[in-house]
Amino acid sequence: MRRKFESGILYGIVARGVINGSPIIRIDEEAKQYWKSTDWNVPGLGVPIELLEVKVSDGFIPRTDIKLNKALENLLILRMANQTNYKVSEVHATELNKLWCVSDVAHFEEEEAKMFSEGKRVYRLHRTIERNPNLIRAAKELYKQKDKYLSCMACGFSFIKQYGPIGENYIEGHHTVPISSMEDVYQAKIEDIALVCANCHRMLHCKREWLRMDQLKELLQS
Repeated sequence: MRRKFESGILYGIVARGVINGSPIIRIDEEAKQYWKSTDWNVPGLGVPIELLEVKVSDGFIPRTDIKLNKALENLLILRMANQTNYKVSEVHATELNKLWCVSDVAHFEEEEAKMFSEGKRVYRLHRTIERNPNLIRAAKELYKQKDKYLSCMACGFSFIKQYGPIGENYIEGHHTVPISSMEDVYQAKIEDIALVCANCHRMLHCKREWLRMDQLKELLQS
């Protein structure tokens, strides 16, 4: 979490990663140049982390958003920001992951909407359908009857297989009906929803006209 260090600079969570090894005793020689004392030479416990994403200027989670979340408002990092390591529960981790994804999607949609200047109304309808919690929940429950791991329908990636309990029930819904064929009054159906991982969802929306599921699968197999 980036702390407030300069007037006008937003601060909050700017990166996320996964632990990919056991704790080890190490000396932080790489950070020697940043120390004014010899404390870098004191052995300490370190944990290897695979960095997944970094968002220094756009798309990170502002501290204000964390404080507004009822499940996160009492996090130790908000009350004792001078520490460097904080243990969070699975509930906290899930909520933080949701905030990270919401922030990411908001930035992505702002850019994507520019592609549909003549049809923003229909574009908003498409995104509303993809965010309909009842529809997406029903699509997940139906798909679970075939695949309890909720694997991505395009690439096969499973969040729960990769990340364990924190990834349970996590998958995105993609509305497969082309925007060009949608009318003012449109009733989405479960069979219109494809469940995909975040990466595949991005690729489906990467250009206009959007890729179809079969086209994306062909790209993955080529």
